Amino acid sequence: MLINMDIDDTLADFSGYILKVYNYNFDKGNRLYKKRLSKNDLTSDLETAMGKEAFEDAFYNCMADELAILNLDIISGAKEFISALKIAGHRILFTTAPSFKYKCWVDQRREWLIENFNCEDKNMCFVHDKNLIKADILIDDRPKYLNAWADGTGKPCIRMCQPWNKDASGILANNFDEALSIIDQIKFK
Repeated sequence: MLINMDIDDTLADFSGYILKVYNYNFDKGNRLYKKRLSKNDLTSDLETAMGKEAFEDAFYNCMADELAILNLDIISGAKEFISALKIAGHRILFTTAPSFKYKCWVDQRREWLIENFNCEDKNMCFVHDKNLIKADILIDDRPKYLNAWADGTGKPCIRMCQPWNKDASGILANNFDEALSIIDQIKFK
């Protein structure tokens, strides 16, 4: 099975990194930042939860760090999940919607994937329309991509549980073990 595998907030804790920057700026008294936030406050996308100006400022501050993408934490269990998928014979295409505005994004994401998942270049895809990928299944956290996949491809998608995706399309997986179980069930239908 070919798996279209999202990275940010599915394998890498991107929102956690942005939240650290956001809360740091709030604590320093930056007037763009209205209150301290936790991941549970993110019941919609980051921009809506933080406010457009604060999100853009926090994102810019993150990307001003030329090592930002390389320093993203791996979500607990992600390495074991990817390893289990590979052992089961699945091909994983790591897909991400890049921010071309920041010159380091693509190169650092590539390096992060190689370092953390021993990923080959042929298994990386930088794309904003994930429906272009002719995979058997999508694993993602963002409602935008999950809904588009479900509506556009008719193929299954796994919704990795995050506070912002409660109403999105896809079969809910609360953790990587559940995601593996779902894949096994889909595989044998």
